[in-house]
Amino acid sequence: MRFSIPILLSAILALASRSAHADELLVGNKSADTVWRLSPVDGRKTGEFRTGDGPHEIAVAANGRFALVSNYGRETSGNTLSVLDLVGGRPTRRIDLGEHGAPHGKALPSVRTARRSGSPIARTER
Repeated sequence: MRFSIPILLSAILALASRSAHADELLVGNKSADTVWRLSPVDGRKTGEFRTGDGPHEIAVAANGRFALVSNYGRETSGNTLSVLDLVGGRPTRRIDLGEHGAPHGKALPSVRTARRSGSPIARTER
C-alpha cells in the first residue's frame, strides 16, 4: 500500500518516553484503519494494530505501556478511541464517545509527540 508523506505526517507519529518501546514509531494509516509499529532505524514494520475508522492522532502514555488513538472517521465522523496495549502488542478496547464525533486534539500528561512544524519534524513535550 502506498502512502504519501503528508498523509503519514498528518496521521501523527508518536514516540514513547524512555521505556521498553521508546525506540519505535507509531504511524496511523487512515485508509487501512490500522496503526503500524515501525523501527526508526531502518523503517522496518515490526507490528500492526487494527483500529476504528480513520485513525487520526496517537498519544502514548508516559510509561510507554499503552497508546490512545482517535478514530476520526472518513465519509462520516468517527466517534471512538482505540486503546492499544504496546507491551502485549494488541488493541485492548474501543471507547465509544456517543454523539461526540471526529475526536481531535486529545492529550495525555507527559506525552511526547512528533508534529510537523514547517518542514522538519520536531519532538515536543506536552
